[in-house]
Amino acid sequence: MTAEKPKNLPGPNIKAAWDDIKQGNFDEALRRVGNISKDSRDYTESRLILARVAWLQGFTEAAMVILDESAANNPDSSRILTDIAVLQLNDEQTDKALGTLDKAAENSSLLPEAEIARYAALRRLGKKEQASEALKSLYDKVLTGS
Repeated sequence: MTAEKPKNLPGPNIKAAWDDIKQGNFDEALRRVGNISKDSRDYTESRLILARVAWLQGFTEAAMVILDESAANNPDSSRILTDIAVLQLNDEQTDKALGTLDKAAENSSLLPEAEIARYAALRRLGKKEQASEALKSLYDKVLTGS
C-alpha cells in the first residue's frame, strides 16, 4: 500500500526547478516544468516558475502575461499577486503595486516577499513612517510566527 502524498506539497520537479532557478540553471528549470498538465496539482506552481525564469532573463512582459493568466485562474493566490506587484514596482507602477499587495495580504497572514515589496513601495512613495511600520510588522510576525 502506498501512502498518499499530501495535496499541498509540491512534487519533486517543482522543488528541483526552484533549486535550478536559484543556481541560474534556467533551461533545466524549464525542462522540469514544461510538461506539467493543467489538471496537475503542480500547474499553478509551474506557471510561477515559468514567469520567474522569464522575468530573470529580462522578459518582464512575458512574465506579466503568465502571471496575469495565473491570477485569473487563481485570484486569491498571494504568491502570484506578490510576483505581479514586484513586476509593477519594477515598472514604476508603485500605487498599483500597493493595491496588488493589499489584495495579497488579504489572502495570506505572512508572506515575507509581499511584506518586503510593501516596504519598498511605501519608501518609493515617500511614506517612510508607514514603510518603517511595514518592516516592523514583518519583523514582529517572523519573531512570533503569526
